[in-house]
Amino acid sequence: MPSRFGRSMMSWLIIIGLVMLVMMFFSRDLDGRRKISSPEFWTYAENGQIEGTITIREKEILGELREDVPGLGKDEPRKFRLSYNPAAYKDLEGRLLEAKHKSGGRLDWEYKTPGWWESLLPQMLIMVGVFL
Repeated sequence: MPSRFGRSMMSWLIIIGLVMLVMMFFSRDLDGRRKISSPEFWTYAENGQIEGTITIREKEILGELREDVPGLGKDEPRKFRLSYNPAAYKDLEGRLLEAKHKSGGRLDWEYKTPGWWESLLPQMLIMVGVFL
């Protein structure tokens, strides 16, 4: 009987973990940010049209455009998301410094690494699934 309880509990943990992964995946698209392309991002950055500090994550850059960006309607979201391939941006820091110089120092950034649970959750679910 205890063996059956253990499997049942482990199954629920796997299901909860999978639900969390799906929620994390879809919640990124529900935050109201507009998706921009890489050329758009560099144009905004070099023209000083980004407000505040951009956040650089593992595979995305998050930020907010200034209110005076040409072509941006009043009702359009100012917050943006750029999905990028880190391998394609080997000199990201250099490009950002160049854009900061072109924008007159109006570009700041910070790096955010994923939390330990975000990094380990997929691997833990795979390991648990293998042992069931």
